[in-house]
Amino acid sequence: GFFGMPLAGLFLASTLYAAGAGLANPLVNSRAAEGVPEERRGELFGLIQGARAVGFVLGPILGGALFDRVPWAPYALAAIACAVAAAAVPRRLTRKP
Repeated sequence: GFFGMPLAGLFLASTLYAAGAGLANPLVNSRAAEGVPEERRGELFGLIQGARAVGFVLGPILGGALFDRVPWAPYALAAIACAVAAAAVPRRLTRKP
């Protein structure tokens, strides 16, 4: 979705991104919860929400600066970050807590 925003039109790409985020966010929480002891799950969810909050602050700042220079750059950076995170997930999920 991110990568397609400057290429395929904002509506279509935003729809794909929203569908992906709607599926990914609950899945990330549930899979992450499986990897920690039950008594530490609240701590985990706080850490995840804190990381998201930092992203919601820093993302628009970095994205705006990149967009001023090259309009497609923030979307490409977000797509690359998502791809790197997705590639790292299978290795992290195979570890035992």
